[in-house]
Amino acid sequence: MIQFPQWGCFFDFHTMPSCPQVGENFDVGQFIKELKSANIDFIVFPARCNLGMAYYNTRKGIRHPSLEYDLFGRILEACRQAGIRCSAYLNVGLSHEEGLRHRDWLTTWPDGSAYKGDRMNNFFRRMCYNSPYADHFCSMLQELTDEYAPDGFFFDCATINPCIGCECIREMKERGIDWQNEKAVFEFARLSRDRFCQRIANQIKQANPNALLYFNGLTFQQQADLGNYLEFEALGRAIYESLPVKAHYARKLNKPVLNMIGRFHKSWADFGGICSADALEYFLGYGLANTMRCTVGDHFHPRGDIQKPVFDLIRTVYGKLQRFSDCYQDAEAVTEFALLTPEYAFDYSTLDGQKALFALWGAAQMFDQMHLLYDVITPDMDFSAYRVLVLLDETRIDPQTAERIKEFLQNGGKVFCCGQGGLALGSEQMLLPLPVQCQGTSPCNPAYISVKAEVCPEFPEMPVTLYHQGMSYRAQPGAEILASIIKPMVEHGWDGEHGNYYTPPDKENGDAAVIESDNGILFSHPLFQTYRECSQPCFLQLTKTLLKRLLPESILEIRNFPGYCRTTLTRQKNRLHLHLMNFHPESPSPSVVLVEPPGVLTGIEVRLNMQDKTPTRIYWADTGKELPWQKTDRQIQFEIDRLQGYQVLTIEFV
Repeated sequence: MIQFPQWGCFFDFHTMPSCPQVGENFDVGQFIKELKSANIDFIVFPARCNLGMAYYNTRKGIRHPSLEYDLFGRILEACRQAGIRCSAYLNVGLSHEEGLRHRDWLTTWPDGSAYKGDRMNNFFRRMCYNSPYADHFCSMLQELTDEYAPDGFFFDCATINPCIGCECIREMKERGIDWQNEKAVFEFARLSRDRFCQRIANQIKQANPNALLYFNGLTFQQQADLGNYLEFEALGRAIYESLPVKAHYARKLNKPVLNMIGRFHKSWADFGGICSADALEYFLGYGLANTMRCTVGDHFHPRGDIQKPVFDLIRTVYGKLQRFSDCYQDAEAVTEFALLTPEYAFDYSTLDGQKALFALWGAAQMFDQMHLLYDVITPDMDFSAYRVLVLLDETRIDPQTAERIKEFLQNGGKVFCCGQGGLALGSEQMLLPLPVQCQGTSPCNPAYISVKAEVCPEFPEMPVTLYHQGMSYRAQPGAEILASIIKPMVEHGWDGEHGNYYTPPDKENGDAAVIESDNGILFSHPLFQTYRECSQPCFLQLTKTLLKRLLPESILEIRNFPGYCRTTLTRQKNRLHLHLMNFHPESPSPSVVLVEPPGVLTGIEVRLNMQDKTPTRIYWADTGKELPWQKTDRQIQFEIDRLQGYQVLTIEFV
């Protein structure tokens, strides 16, 4: 049986071939001491890096020219003696020194070049999976499994590399693939990548069925049958947008999920950059609150110098989070909303995937700010556990999915559809039982929304801009229009004489912006993409109001808790855990997210709608200190008098 890690550390070791003194200062005893002091139970360390340099005694690959001993072997053995598992890192798609020496192993791009893009970008030189490189790579794997038997493997940069080298051209011709068609070549490259990863996985599983196995570069769904755990990694602003989505999605895939947060300030390989303890605690805590596990990304110094401040940072943050270790074991998320997105939202290689992902980022940001309990799901997943399905801006559906949603509605569920959500693939037909008619893309550029005052009193009593083009919907019998579309006086664009930049609102054009019916609510425009790009506060308030109409009584209601704070609810047998995060992240530059030292919040009011359940006690998970509470009807009510940083409150039942 595979034992999956909880507290990890991931070491990059991409070392230029010209670097001298590799491993010269390394003290493996001190290294293990630092790991143990933070209760780290798992590390990843390179056996071969993206430069193509090996750090073990290889007969197949290229050991770094200035490394005079078996570094990987020494670390692996020391970890075994200390009870710390160690996975070997190998880069699949990049191996610069090997590509330099074996140019026939490189991808030949469709324009005939072997080098593509900026030479200071690591991805300018990529390997072809159909060349002799594939056999060479697998021979190195054989060395490692036979002679070292690491606890697992982390395969990085499993990229899609469109290639017209002779091996690829010949196979495309054999398969009847048009090798002159860019899209066809890309799809063949995807097939080649997937096939190579399958070969790697088969080889590892045959050598050690219990080895930890992960492929970075494949979507989580693409490696459903390959690896046995999942890993999220990001840095900078990407963490802020990507982590909520991946955390709420990956937990639905029935695998342990590691949340890798780099210790860096700006980017990978930022040797002199170090993030704040508050930032690391916030992002790792967010993952733990959403049933993920922890790992911290670092970059090992070529000489083996131990960066004491980095280990101090990890030890400090892990020490804070490990106070709640008992709350994380086998915990499950409590949710009532599901953000339904097409699976291709996780494939950033396509334009459609990017648009769907942007909608997902905006939706996750909104739901976090509203403190709602949600999952991210794809159409193949079960809907029955939720009370409201949110069909995002790009979530068109097929007839089979439509039938499953109809069954969900018949069982008392509700839908909230935005933009194209609920429309058929390839047509403008609404497949869900909503009394609306879609007339195609909205003719208004821009469109404005006018909301009835009684629907959302906080919404401005004026036409408000809908910044993205939406769909044109008309209400049918059985529907109530909650908001209308206002057309512009002139359409935005060049008319042959003037650039129509000034486009004030005019009057209603007959289209509905928000339509309510017995089964749910439809919003005509891409609400979540708009919020992701523009963050209009009135749209957040309107969305909250509309969702409240669909679900008047939610499980968790929390007041005096600002939108920048985060909360989740997890379940363990007879206990619930309320995770509370009072941090304030901000992005002062395009590539960096800063997290300020947390202030103190007071007077937070919490209401839990628990039906017939009555707790035996409510207490802080780290100290055991109990909170007074009362129950009114089906609501458990209590007040938190002080919150700073990340805390967990436990609600215990008989």
